[in-house]
Amino acid sequence: MALVESLKSFVNRWECDENDHMNVQFYWTKFQTAALHFRLAAGLDDLPETARSSRHVRYHSEVHAADPLVVRSY
Repeated sequence: MALVESLKSFVNRWECDENDHMNVQFYWTKFQTAALHFRLAAGLDDLPETARSSRHVRYHSEVHAADPLVVRSY
């Protein structure tokens, strides 16, 4: 499967910590949403969630309130 833009969103202020960075707990929520969109785009909607053996995540930089957030999946 080719590269899929599985999430296009932004960072809400309430998702940020005291340093104005997106809190780590919300990264995983965004990744979970992206994974669902990817599974649907790939036709894997019948695949149980437990079948995923790993998730590789690469952080390029910190994100702040109102920053755009894009997740690309293979």
